[in-house]
Amino acid sequence: MRNKWWVLGFIAALCGVFFFLTTPVHADNEYDITRYHVDVNVLKNGDAELTQRITYKFDGDFHGVYYNQDLRGIKGASNVNVSVLQNGVTSNMQQAETEANNTYTLQQTNDNLRLKLFHAISDDSATFTYRYLLHGVITNYNDTAELNWKIIGEKWDVPLKNVLIKIQLPQNNIKELQGWTHGTLDGQTTVKKQAGQVLIRAKENPENQFIESHLLFPISVTPDNPNKVDKNVKQKLQQQEAELARKANEERKRSRQRTTVIKYTVLAVSLLSTVGWWLWRWRNPGNPQDSLPPLVHSYEIPLHSAEITQIIIENKDPDSKAFSAYLLELAAAKKITIEKTGSKKNDYTVSLLNESLLDKDSLLKLLFTQVGDGNSFSLKQLDKFGKKPKHSSQLYAVFSSWQKRVFREARDLGYYDQVNAGLRIAALWATIISSFLLVITIAVFWDKWWSWLLIGAIIMNIILCYSYRKRRPKYSTSGWQLFYQISCFKKMLQDIGRFDMKKVGDLILWEQILPYAVAFGLAKKVIKELRTNFSAEELETNFGVYYPIVILGATNFGTAFNNSFSSAITSSSSSISGGSGGFSGGSSGGFGGGSGGGAF
Repeated sequence: MRNKWWVLGFIAALCGVFFFLTTPVHADNEYDITRYHVDVNVLKNGDAELTQRITYKFDGDFHGVYYNQDLRGIKGASNVNVSVLQNGVTSNMQQAETEANNTYTLQQTNDNLRLKLFHAISDDSATFTYRYLLHGVITNYNDTAELNWKIIGEKWDVPLKNVLIKIQLPQNNIKELQGWTHGTLDGQTTVKKQAGQVLIRAKENPENQFIESHLLFPISVTPDNPNKVDKNVKQKLQQQEAELARKANEERKRSRQRTTVIKYTVLAVSLLSTVGWWLWRWRNPGNPQDSLPPLVHSYEIPLHSAEITQIIIENKDPDSKAFSAYLLELAAAKKITIEKTGSKKNDYTVSLLNESLLDKDSLLKLLFTQVGDGNSFSLKQLDKFGKKPKHSSQLYAVFSSWQKRVFREARDLGYYDQVNAGLRIAALWATIISSFLLVITIAVFWDKWWSWLLIGAIIMNIILCYSYRKRRPKYSTSGWQLFYQISCFKKMLQDIGRFDMKKVGDLILWEQILPYAVAFGLAKKVIKELRTNFSAEELETNFGVYYPIVILGATNFGTAFNNSFSSAITSSSSSISGGSGGFSGGSSGGFGGGSGGGAF
């Protein structure tokens, strides 16, 4: 049963890691640009009608957006028109300085057109459309007309997704139309000569990354263009673009090679780690133990004290319940007395009968001499003592010392197998690391059919780890049998109420069992059944020292002391305890810095 929980925990942790790696984390007041469409309609006079449709997805509260158009290298802009589409409703925005909702401000210089749009929006999407006329976009040379323009600039602070730029020339069937795009290497340029059109697409343009378009076409396409330069440039520009294309293709090739090397290195490392873990199992047999038979009810008193027994079965430091059981054992041995006293419902007084206990146990010494008066202490005094941080820390320190001493005593019995314990930890970490690498590999090669084999390897990892650890418990051969005996005894206490306690044995037997019930946290259940199965006279006559302190009170001493003691040490322990073809990477020096923007 215990093995099942660590397997389930491991699967949950692995899924959590995978979810963390594949799920973006969003903070408040962030936005994404989910679509960026630009229509450029070139006129015969060399001007261009520009329409930009930008879709924002807002996470948080925003007042609006802003947009900048670089005008350096051209003759300016005019005819500005702005609108916003939200939830199927289009609102035409009016220019004003009031900063009212659905208005915008415009600032224009020789170098820049700046628009600030006021549109309050919270946790929603909206598409903002900008329309304006740019003057002098085309240059006519003697041998060619040229458009050289950073349509998207470097001042976008978020990635632009689903980018589509359409440049329409004022003439169809342009046989000498050529187009190149510079920027992200993952884009695609399509030149449609018959339609006189160039399309530029990119699934995502990274933040602060420009996209520049460079077109060459006959000067007859823009015959009315007054922006003329008396020189021949076509051959030189074509050579420049050929060199940029060569460098871009080389970079793409290197990038693909680097990606391939990294991907298959990840695959090799994940496979080697997985195979290495499987071989490691074979080379490290440890001390295998046979599976335990099904648990049965055992009424045999454990060989060791209640606090030692708790350590053996739970394999951790004894807790305050174990110390409560320890006090009950001392009372049964007539070394201390425990009496229900005072008007407080759950108040008990513990008195000292054997002073030699204080020489052997610093925790008992503190309880009797500092919490109490040297001869006794009450739970009321313990509650009061623990409310002072200094006393709480002192109590926690001596309790920790008691825990370590009792834990060492338990380990000295030889029930613990250090070899198996180390192998279990190593097996778990080997499984986690190799499975984590396999998850990364699956994410990298998700489109490959054999990625399902890697999923199978993860499942095999979990099965092999489970079986390896199950065969190698943290117990020696004798400790494994002792663990089984105690587990059967504990199961009997857990199932109490399903059988007649009188048939198990007399009250003397149950008197010996009671401290173990306290250590296992089952005292209330056992006491309830004792009251049901035995009469008050039988309990008073035969239950010995435990009758007045455990049975007679409304709440048994183990529970009351555990609550007081835990509360007394709580404050201390809690304080301790980022043609057609692909784009070129460079820039051929187009006009302006392009567009940029954001939200506020």
